[in-house]
Amino acid sequence: MKEGKTFALVSDAGTPGISDPGSHLIRVVREKGFKISPIPGPSALTALLGISGWQANPFLFLGFLSEKKEKRNQLYEWKEFEGLIMIFESVHRIEDTLNSIQEVFSDCEFLIGREMTKIHEEILHFSPFATEKSKEFASKGEFVVLINTNRKKMLKGSIGSADRIQ
Repeated sequence: MKEGKTFALVSDAGTPGISDPGSHLIRVVREKGFKISPIPGPSALTALLGISGWQANPFLFLGFLSEKKEKRNQLYEWKEFEGLIMIFESVHRIEDTLNSIQEVFSDCEFLIGREMTKIHEEILHFSPFATEKSKEFASKGEFVVLINTNRKKMLKGSIGSADRIQ
């Protein structure tokens, strides 16, 4: 880079800064004073949000949750939050994570995306949440989970726009 050459960071783990190790390299390059230009690409988080039909005002991105007991404690910290909670999860931990989410947010809607923006993309919507459906779904892949904790908005229902769509 000191010689004026151009480099590109291509990540197969997501978007730097969103639970992706590329953010460490970006920080070092910025600290060295080199110019950085973003090139937008697919993000599982924004892809699932875009088809959710929910507003992310406000939203909370928790990334990957902690292990076992800490995971439940993390979720309980946000039990009263009114908005969207967004979580990333791996295939090895998704079942336990879904059980924890069900325990803490049993009165909320959920949207779970598996392998978002990839060939085996699959999406499940739960209202109310039902882990039985998720067992087979959770057998492989990478996951994004959206938890809609906007309980007041859920109780109000549609504002009539669904009636105008034909």
